[in-house]
Amino acid sequence: MNSKYWVVGDIVSVDASKDFWFLSCKICGGKVELVDGVRPCAQCGVVTYIDIYRYKVEVMCADESGSATLVLCDEAATELIGQTASSLGAEVKRLPDWIQEKMIVGRKALFEVVTSEKEDVESFDVCRLTVDEEIFDLYLQKYIIDQDQYSEVKAADGEEAADEEAADVKVVAVKEAADEEKKAADEEKIVREAVDEEEAVKDLAGEEEAESSEVNSKRRKIEH
Repeated sequence: MNSKYWVVGDIVSVDASKDFWFLSCKICGGKVELVDGVRPCAQCGVVTYIDIYRYKVEVMCADESGSATLVLCDEAATELIGQTASSLGAEVKRLPDWIQEKMIVGRKALFEVVTSEKEDVESFDVCRLTVDEEIFDLYLQKYIIDQDQYSEVKAADGEEAADEEAADVKVVAVKEAADEEKKAADEEKIVREAVDEEEAVKDLAGEEEAESSEVNSKRRKIEH
């Protein structure tokens, strides 16, 4: 079972040897391949007729405890870079140096990391991130052990009691964070389902309109 956690870290490098984008399904966002001029999705079965590009960028991230390879999904990479993968164009196969140097490497971010129970995991997926320093501060204040509270407990009850109290504080903070993340995920799922449904309806209407236009065109040719 996968779990999600928020972590703060600095991006120290980008793996520029790999493609940083992929063709995706317009509904579920999964990877698709071009087959006979169309792009069928193996995950949801929807056929896409236009090129939709999504980011998949590997970075090395570090904090005081160590480093790890993170894979930035489309939403996270777009937030960091400031422009969509489609806007860069299909002809750009490797992430440009100016984007790596100015928009990615050296930046601090708060990452929502997806972890797996599998052993020997080489990288972790990042579904969301923010580079807003105010949010960093709020996160650190709410979910990292409060040092003033720790000092007060330590002075009153001794070092051992302080350690136990600090651990309790951290456990409560983590539980609150998990509850809030679940609530946000549920709300996000509802919104995405509504958006997907609306897009599907629009696509169907567009296809029906195109078919109707083609039929009318043929009819006019026959009449003339």
